[in-house]
Amino acid sequence: MRVDSDSPVAYISGYSVFEDLSEKGPSMTTAGNQGRRRRRTRPYPQRALDYCMEVVETLYRHGLAGSMDRVVLAGKLGTTPASSAFVIRLGSCERYGLTRSDGGIVELTDRGEAAAAPSS
Repeated sequence: MRVDSDSPVAYISGYSVFEDLSEKGPSMTTAGNQGRRRRRTRPYPQRALDYCMEVVETLYRHGLAGSMDRVVLAGKLGTTPASSAFVIRLGSCERYGLTRSDGGIVELTDRGEAAAAPSS
C-alpha cells in the first residue's frame, strides 16, 4: 500500500481508494480508469436452482423443441426481456448448464430437459 502525503489517495495493488466525504463512503475504481464501473463476473450462478426451474419448465412445456424466443419467454414469465431480474435468471440458468442462448433464442440443454421431464 502506498499513500501520497499530499493526496487523500491510497494505492493498493492496482486500485486507488478515494476518500469520499459524502454520505456514500469510499469508492473503489481501477487505477487508470478513474470513475468507470467494473462489472462483477461470478464463477457461480447468482440465483438458486429453484429460481431457474420456472424458466426450464416454461421452455419444456411451451417451447418448440425446448427453444423459445427471448421476448416470448419473458412474456410467458410475466416480465420484459430487459428487466434485470430476467437477465439474472437467464444467466443463472446458463451457469447451471440448464439453458443456452444464441442471439435471441433460448434453448434447453440436455441437462435442462432432464430436469424438466416428468419422472415416472
